[in-house]
Amino acid sequence: MKIDRITGIVFIVFAIGCGIIGCASDSQRAQTAFDAGVSAQELENHSSAVSEFTEAVRLDPQMGEAFYRRGLSHAVEGNHRLAMDDFGDAIERGEDTADAFYQRGLAYLNLGSNKLALDDFERSIEIDPSEIDTHYARGITLTAMGLDFRAVEAFTDAIALEPEEDDYYVLRGLSQIRRGRNEEALADLERAVELGNDNAEVRSLIEELRK
Repeated sequence: MKIDRITGIVFIVFAIGCGIIGCASDSQRAQTAFDAGVSAQELENHSSAVSEFTEAVRLDPQMGEAFYRRGLSHAVEGNHRLAMDDFGDAIERGEDTADAFYQRGLAYLNLGSNKLALDDFERSIEIDPSEIDTHYARGITLTAMGLDFRAVEAFTDAIALEPEEDDYYVLRGLSQIRRGRNEEALADLERAVELGNDNAEVRSLIEELRK
């Protein structure tokens, strides 16, 4: 069988080109899979997103953002241990952002590892102290650990960033009650009601503290 000259030349050029630069390198295919994962994530199709990010990290094991993104999808699906591992892998690969530590902290918290969660929340705050959710999560963790004095500080930091959020006053007030600081607790709970909190239990606590 004869190959005409043009076909032969095209074949040779294609073969040489693939040998020199690769016809679809692993990094390129990893990026394609990553982009598909992001698209699936935006559509809240987290199962598909996990599959795409898994392919991305198979092709490029150093792609920290793919581990981070896969961790987000695992967390949404309630797979907190897998999420914890992914956020750890992301951090090790340079994706050591405030949110990566925050997200891993949430995974630890959901797994009952409060001390590890606290360490990550505090590291996240060191990187970016302006994230309200991290101060809130730190306060919740300290409360779970029975460290109400420090929880008060955490909720105070959250209030400083978002002074119109009634829940922060409620949580700080509850911490103050456990510390025996009833006057401070009453002020916080009353402020929460002023801001629109209509929880019956909060109003009941106010009445008790006023006696």
